[in-house]
Amino acid sequence: MQKISKGFYLGSIAGVGGLGLIFIIISNLIALGQDGEAAAVFLIPGLLLSIYAGVIGIMLWYKAWSAIQDGNARTTPGKAIGFLFIPLYGFYWVFQAYLGYAKDYNAYIKRHNVSAQDLPKGLFLTTCILTVAGIFTAFIPIFSSIFSLVSYTIWIMVMMKVCDALNSIAGVADTNMVIEQELDVQVSGETKTSGMAITSLVLSCSGILIGIFGAIPGAILGIISLKKINASQGKLGGKGFAIAGISVGGFMTLMGLIVLAVMIPVLSVSRAMSDKATTMANMQAINTAVMVYELDKGRLPQDISELTPEYLVEMPIDIWGNSYVYTTTGADEFEIYSLGSDSVAGTTDDIYLVE
Repeated sequence: MQKISKGFYLGSIAGVGGLGLIFIIISNLIALGQDGEAAAVFLIPGLLLSIYAGVIGIMLWYKAWSAIQDGNARTTPGKAIGFLFIPLYGFYWVFQAYLGYAKDYNAYIKRHNVSAQDLPKGLFLTTCILTVAGIFTAFIPIFSSIFSLVSYTIWIMVMMKVCDALNSIAGVADTNMVIEQELDVQVSGETKTSGMAITSLVLSCSGILIGIFGAIPGAILGIISLKKINASQGKLGGKGFAIAGISVGGFMTLMGLIVLAVMIPVLSVSRAMSDKATTMANMQAINTAVMVYELDKGRLPQDISELTPEYLVEMPIDIWGNSYVYTTTGADEFEIYSLGSDSVAGTTDDIYLVE
């Protein structure tokens, strides 16, 4: 195993992934202001950048587990990654995949007398806890944003440790994996089914539940496993699993992108209709207050502020944070309207009260 490029993995995971996370957080904050279109502008690139970083993270984690496969590791690289995506079971498996790796790596370097630093189990345990907790807080926008930043910072620290750990055992890992493969061939003479190919199919199928977050990694692992199977000279089987993983993953990815392309405009239109309905309801309340004021005073209010607090407890503002515009157009005629999302009068998005 050759030494890996720490700069590449940190740039991809910390740099690209961090930028994606920032975009998603901005999208969440904009969504709180009920501006769906503006939120989507940041959400889509944020998701794409995060998916890229996630795929690179999967590749690094696969390399990490592959490097310590001397017959004593608690799991295979394919299972270590694939089982994380199994609903509910993944909550348990995250401790095996992350904390378990730190334990197995530390045992590995002792077993082979490698001069390398132990991985800090406390840091990996913290990552496990934050990963599980992050799933339960994902639907609380403000808290989730803050939590994600903290969690991602810890995750980057873990990735740095993993990169250093892999480079510390680069030469030793090659030697031990070769020995193990030779022994397996001599003793059994059997063809092994690629665990990565099976994982590829499992991940791709999980796209039914988790969409492109399972389908894309599944398709990528399928391509990698197919190359390994073809290069193994008959020592690895599972070509059918790999092809199925690529096919299902590609199909689920395509369907996921189509759903996103359809749903984003639909949600945007739905949000716009809801915003207009809320605006009309507020203006109707102001209209009623103006008419009651006219009955009591014998005249129309000169300014909308005259309605509070006797006729309106407080002056409503539209969902874009602007005051409603009230103007008199005659002795007993008036007009009420909202400036709309652009907050500029006289533009096409102005919303007028129509009776």
